[in-house]
Amino acid sequence: MRRKTLTAVGVARAKAPDDPRRRRMDWDRVVPGLALRTTAMGSKSWVLVTRFEGKVIFVTLGKSPGLSLPVARTLAREGLERIARGEDPRRPKRPVGAIPTTVEAVAARFVEEWCRPRNRQWHEQERLLRHCVLPVWGSRRLAEITRADVIVLTDGIAKRTPAQANRALAVLKRFFGWALDRDLIAAHPAVGLQPPGREHVRTRVLEDAELRPLWAAWDRMGFPMGRALQLVVATACRRGEASGLAWSEIDLTERVWTIPAARFKSGIPLVVPLSSLAMDVLARCPRIDGCDFVFTTRGPKPIRDWSGPVKRATKLSSVNGWRPHDLRRTVRTNLSRLGVPADVGERVLGHVIPGVRGVYDRYEFFGEKRDALERWAAHVSTLTRVSTQDRAILPATLGGLARRTI
Repeated sequence: MRRKTLTAVGVARAKAPDDPRRRRMDWDRVVPGLALRTTAMGSKSWVLVTRFEGKVIFVTLGKSPGLSLPVARTLAREGLERIARGEDPRRPKRPVGAIPTTVEAVAARFVEEWCRPRNRQWHEQERLLRHCVLPVWGSRRLAEITRADVIVLTDGIAKRTPAQANRALAVLKRFFGWALDRDLIAAHPAVGLQPPGREHVRTRVLEDAELRPLWAAWDRMGFPMGRALQLVVATACRRGEASGLAWSEIDLTERVWTIPAARFKSGIPLVVPLSSLAMDVLARCPRIDGCDFVFTTRGPKPIRDWSGPVKRATKLSSVNGWRPHDLRRTVRTNLSRLGVPADVGERVLGHVIPGVRGVYDRYEFFGEKRDALERWAAHVSTLTRVSTQDRAILPATLGGLARRTI
């Protein structure tokens, strides 16, 4: 039995056998047991040939070209999974009437079967579906959703929040594509649609004269949110990375913070050198019994709300129009201003160097990153008037911090 990687072109070109008494079988290399069966009359169908309870069985999956190659592979995999669970794939999986058809029911399947296993940002995809899509379409049958419905929905969101409309359309495209692969819809209603919202690239960089009152405002706010915002400035981390910071991720001896791959955007661990400024910020954070999170207001759970603290800091400092991610851009801009090479500055932010150079240059630049962050720490300390004498009285490590219980 010769196998090959089937393609849509190859399926379309498959010819009928010369012998009218025989059927041609084109076996797929990707999914074991899947074959395109072509009769002498040119009729094509997808079959899964496998064993169940010790016997060879043939499971007809559907006609081609009505059933596409990706869908046939998905159905074949599902059949093999059913056999592994001891189920006969020739029997209906569930009563026809029990198949969920509403947008709400299918969206729940999409989140559980596609978003959660494949995407670390699945919470955001679920949120977009729940807040932007389900209130409008939730009770409707998925097969009834038209291209016009998608346009009306996303254009309406774009009038309020252009960026959110673009994110919603991206999730819908993935959702409809997933549903099409599972034969839940006959056509993809969002294919080819362009993002409806016009997004503006933010270029906000805080000036030295703005960073000084903001730092003072964060000092007044204190733990946890004031310190969290200060750590973002000290390390150039993302707010999500600061939110989930755990004491177990910090090596006090080496003065490093290792962000695990599961929490970092690129999917690989990032080692962040902790400058003297970052250590000072952490030294002002109390350890809470029974909680590994550094920044928390409710014991075993990390901080989540940043909008409220941003508004409070804005009011205290009179510095307007900034967001937490602008702090990261501010650090990167100032690293160049302080003479830090571009490659080092990008690696401080954890950016992956693109192209061939990024593939072959595997040097970690750890010492250079530490030097860059120490330069930035000295600059911020000068701005915020933290003198050498003031810094000397702060704990050198976090080991002597008093614990408190929530």
